[in-house]
Amino acid sequence: MRILLSTAMVVCGLLCGCEDDDSTTGTLPEEVLVQWGDFTITADLTLGGQSVQEFSEGQTPNLHLHVTYSGTSQTNVTYNDGSVYDFIILNEEGMTIWRWSDGLGFTQALWGMTINTNDVLDYAEPWTVSVGSGTYELRAIWSIWPEPPPAQIWFHVAP
Repeated sequence: MRILLSTAMVVCGLLCGCEDDDSTTGTLPEEVLVQWGDFTITADLTLGGQSVQEFSEGQTPNLHLHVTYSGTSQTNVTYNDGSVYDFIILNEEGMTIWRWSDGLGFTQALWGMTINTNDVLDYAEPWTVSVGSGTYELRAIWSIWPEPPPAQIWFHVAP
């Protein structure tokens, strides 16, 4: 399912001309803001409390997933297991090089959560940069059912 959603997002970006050519600006593409019903889902990377998109080997930024609910009344979300979120780092070819949930065990229980108007859910995990120089993508996944598209942000690792 995640592969299907990722493929659909790439195709959508190509069809609507949203592909960002950074060769002239030297900047990274903006984050992908996911508007999913009354939810806004974003991702960022912070170092020392500041949002950053350029890192060096050995640094340990925090990976963040932010979910904001703007509905006019409470809503319920359903989780299929104990995994509430996940973070994935992909290389320029789109291959997964790190996944926060790899090797972790989660309860296999269906459960729900009530979310109130204007609630903000924030999830963060540290990641020690241990990849070569280049451009990478962070995908932050909110693991509810049905699963919304992941929030994405791109970052550089300096040589």
